[in-house]
Amino acid sequence: MMTKLFESKKKCLIVGVISGIFLTILLPQLLNKNKWEKNKQQTYHVNKKNEHDFAEYSQWPPFLTDPTFDLTLWRKHCWINQVSLPSQDPQLYYKKNYTAYTVCKDVISLINSIYNMKTNIAKVEYPEIFAQKIRKIFNYDNTLYAKALQQELYFVINKYTFEHTVYNPLRGRRPVQSPEVPVEQ
Repeated sequence: MMTKLFESKKKCLIVGVISGIFLTILLPQLLNKNKWEKNKQQTYHVNKKNEHDFAEYSQWPPFLTDPTFDLTLWRKHCWINQVSLPSQDPQLYYKKNYTAYTVCKDVISLINSIYNMKTNIAKVEYPEIFAQKIRKIFNYDNTLYAKALQQELYFVINKYTFEHTVYNPLRGRRPVQSPEVPVEQ
């Protein structure tokens, strides 16, 4: 009986040592090999289907210095009165399928390869006391005040650095007013 117990302990010890070696040495190597193959396939797919023109930072392609780029043609067709790109509709801002001109499409695709741009309408409600001050800031111009109640905000996000900014076009249209207290005092 003692020999049977000793032999069963011996068998358990041998099985434990072999399974321990398998779990600590062979299994991690096998898993790492599968991960390496998976990473290799993912790298291949990324290199094969590159969505962004600026994915590699080693050498930037020319932007406005390209000799084939015609700045006057771009200004004529794409930048109308320096207000917006191909469409006057802010919802269609920077949409390359809403223009027939290839120069506009090229510039828009370059911009879209770096930035995500989204337009939102922000509805604002002012208390009456503050509304009077805003009307005074706008020199009692009702059209500017109406735009102040529903402001278009442009959210711009860099795809690579994740820097972001919010542009409010109404902010630059505020008329300059004289201060309530003169500067000399």
